[in-house]
Amino acid sequence: MKNKDKFLWIYSFALFFVAFILILFAAFTANDYQQKAADSLSLYRGAENQIQNLQDENRALKNELDRVQKEYEDYKSKVNEDEIKQKDELLQNYIAETEKIFKANDLFYKGLYDECKELLDSVDLGILGKEAKDYHKRLYNDLNIALKNRAKKK
Repeated sequence: MKNKDKFLWIYSFALFFVAFILILFAAFTANDYQQKAADSLSLYRGAENQIQNLQDENRALKNELDRVQKEYEDYKSKVNEDEIKQKDELLQNYIAETEKIFKANDLFYKGLYDECKELLDSVDLGILGKEAKDYHKRLYNDLNIALKNRAKKK
């Protein structure tokens, strides 16, 4: 019976020793697992915060882009309006200068040479095109000839 008791004590001791080692192993593993879980959770929350920050920044950049695009469209429409006004003003000046040439032509054929000369002198040749400049030049030459002829008659 002594062998049986001795075996039972050794068996019990071995069983409790293995159980103790398993409990220690489980405790260390659980502690390591909890640390890894906490690290993973911390990493997840950090990533979540980074994603939120990136989304906020993306939203802000999109708003800035929309604002800049609107400014660009406003600028573009203003430039187009300014160009239209400038071209309209240029066209109006061109029309006014060509009308002066036509009036001078009428005055020339009515024999009002002095008024014709005044009107031709007031024409801004820089605005006119080639054909209008050529017509102005011919009319001015004809006027000079008519003035010389008038001076000879006196």
